[in-house]
Amino acid sequence: MDIILEIIFNLIIDGYNEAASDRKIPLAVRVIVAILLIAVYGGLTGFCLYQGIHDKSMLALVIGVLILLTGVSVIIQFYKKYKQRKG
Repeated sequence: MDIILEIIFNLIIDGYNEAASDRKIPLAVRVIVAILLIAVYGGLTGFCLYQGIHDKSMLALVIGVLILLTGVSVIIQFYKKYKQRKG
Protein backbone atom coordinates (compact mmCIF):
# COMPACT_ATOMS: atom_id res chain seq x y z
CA MET A 1 0.00 0.00 0.00
CA ASP A 2 2.83 2.41 0.85
CA ILE A 3 4.51 1.76 -2.49
CA ILE A 4 1.30 2.47 -4.39
CA LEU A 5 0.76 5.76 -2.52
CA GLU A 6 4.38 6.76 -3.10
CA ILE A 7 4.07 6.11 -6.84
CA ILE A 8 0.82 8.07 -7.06
CA PHE A 9 2.28 10.96 -5.04
CA ASN A 10 5.39 11.04 -7.25
CA LEU A 11 3.26 11.09 -10.41
CA ILE A 12 1.19 13.97 -9.07
CA ILE A 13 4.22 16.02 -8.03
CA ASP A 14 6.02 15.35 -11.34
CA GLY A 15 2.87 16.37 -13.21
CA TYR A 16 2.65 19.59 -11.20
CA ASN A 17 6.30 20.35 -11.92
CA GLU A 18 5.90 19.78 -15.65
CA ALA A 19 2.65 21.73 -15.88
CA ALA A 20 4.00 24.68 -13.91
CA SER A 21 6.92 25.15 -16.29
CA ASP A 22 5.33 24.25 -19.65
CA ARG A 23 4.78 27.31 -21.87
CA LYS A 24 2.08 25.55 -23.92
CA ILE A 25 -0.28 25.61 -20.95
CA PRO A 26 -2.12 28.92 -20.33
CA LEU A 27 -0.62 31.19 -17.68
CA ALA A 28 -3.68 31.03 -15.41
CA VAL A 29 -3.48 27.23 -15.25
CA ARG A 30 0.27 27.35 -14.59
CA VAL A 31 -0.25 29.79 -11.73
CA ILE A 32 -2.94 27.59 -10.17
CA VAL A 33 -0.73 24.52 -10.52
CA ALA A 34 2.22 26.39 -8.99
CA ILE A 35 0.06 27.45 -6.04
CA LEU A 36 -1.09 23.85 -5.55
CA LEU A 37 2.50 22.64 -5.70
CA ILE A 38 3.58 25.15 -3.07
CA ALA A 39 0.58 24.18 -0.92
CA VAL A 40 1.49 20.48 -1.13
CA TYR A 41 5.10 21.15 -0.18
CA GLY A 42 4.01 23.52 2.58
CA GLY A 43 1.52 21.03 3.96
CA LEU A 44 4.01 18.20 3.91
CA THR A 45 6.65 20.37 5.56
CA GLY A 46 4.22 21.63 8.19
CA PHE A 47 3.03 18.11 8.93
CA CYS A 48 6.57 16.80 9.40
CA LEU A 49 7.56 19.73 11.60
CA TYR A 50 4.38 19.43 13.67
CA GLN A 51 4.88 15.70 14.17
CA GLY A 52 8.52 16.26 15.07
CA ILE A 53 7.65 18.85 17.69
CA HIS A 54 4.60 17.00 19.03
CA ASP A 55 6.31 13.59 19.29
CA LYS A 56 9.76 15.03 20.05
CA SER A 57 11.07 13.14 17.03
CA MET A 58 14.35 14.46 15.70
CA LEU A 59 13.95 12.45 12.48
CA ALA A 60 10.62 14.11 11.61
CA LEU A 61 12.11 17.54 12.33
CA VAL A 62 15.11 16.85 10.09
CA ILE A 63 12.86 15.57 7.30
CA GLY A 64 10.64 18.65 7.61
CA VAL A 65 13.60 21.01 7.47
CA LEU A 66 15.07 19.17 4.47
CA ILE A 67 11.76 19.38 2.61
CA LEU A 68 11.56 23.08 3.46
CA LEU A 69 15.09 23.73 2.22
CA THR A 70 14.45 21.76 -0.96
CA GLY A 71 11.29 23.74 -1.69
CA VAL A 72 13.04 27.05 -1.07
CA SER A 73 15.95 26.10 -3.32
CA VAL A 74 13.56 25.10 -6.13
CA ILE A 75 11.72 28.40 -5.85
CA ILE A 76 15.03 30.31 -5.93
CA GLN A 77 16.15 28.38 -9.04
CA PHE A 78 12.84 29.11 -10.83
CA TYR A 79 13.17 32.78 -9.90
CA LYS A 80 16.74 32.96 -11.23
CA LYS A 81 15.71 31.32 -14.51
CA TYR A 82 12.79 33.74 -14.78
CA LYS A 83 15.07 36.74 -14.22
CA GLN A 84 17.52 35.48 -16.88
CA ARG A 85 14.71 35.11 -19.43
CA LYS A 86 13.38 38.58 -18.72
CA GLY A 87 16.82 39.96 -19.17
